[in-house]
Amino acid sequence: MRFSSRTVVVLLLGGIAGTASAGSCPTQVAVTSRACIAGINSYEKFRSAVESIKSGTTVCFEPFKIVKPANASPVTIGGEDVRIACKVPGSCHIDGLGTHLQIEGTDTSATVQGFYFTGADDNAIQVRKDAGSRAGGKEQNICNCRFEG
Repeated sequence: MRFSSRTVVVLLLGGIAGTASAGSCPTQVAVTSRACIAGINSYEKFRSAVESIKSGTTVCFEPFKIVKPANASPVTIGGEDVRIACKVPGSCHIDGLGTHLQIEGTDTSATVQGFYFTGADDNAIQVRKDAGSRAGGKEQNICNCRFEG
């Protein structure tokens, strides 16, 4: 698994304001040219949309603002070449305590692009140590995301 040093700092410090981007981020044009999912008005709807993504799929979200319930587990991202992106960078806002997203799975390569995370008292995005570890390691990309404690 490879990260830019800037991405690692943001992941480790989760609650500190900042942005992250990596070398393998898709262009915003590629994201906004897709049909995007609208009507995300709860953390569970977001979970349902993300956790049903199949390998090789990019899913775009229309802007939303949701709150992660304190007792909710993180939304899990898994699969090869999975991308989730906000149509308008910084306008897909997840607020709440704990970890919001978790990337896991030995075959996983994921990209999270254009999201805004607030309130996490742990890492907003957690990349499990085995994520993408099979076949020499796969990239996990955190692109154009904003983090505030």
